[in-house]
Amino acid sequence: MTAERVCGVPVRVVMSEVLTLSPGDSLSRATQLLPAGAQHVLPTVEDARNVGLLNRVALGDSFEVTFRHMTEAEAWRVPILEVG
Repeated sequence: MTAERVCGVPVRVVMSEVLTLSPGDSLSRATQLLPAGAQHVLPTVEDARNVGLLNRVALGDSFEVTFRHMTEAEAWRVPILEVG
């Protein structure tokens, strides 16, 4: 499709469904959602507002170690810190 043809196409025609998390979702749910498709980032949404992003890098090898420690300690929530 040429640039001229694309410019007149409404966004709704080409957008896809985006999987999201809520702040109360478990990291286990995040690890189930990310590998499920081509989406590399999970927006975290609360009250129809984006409050954070979780990406595949954040759930890499270090995630497995962290998750094991959390499971052993029965810690089911992770604080989310705002950077910047």
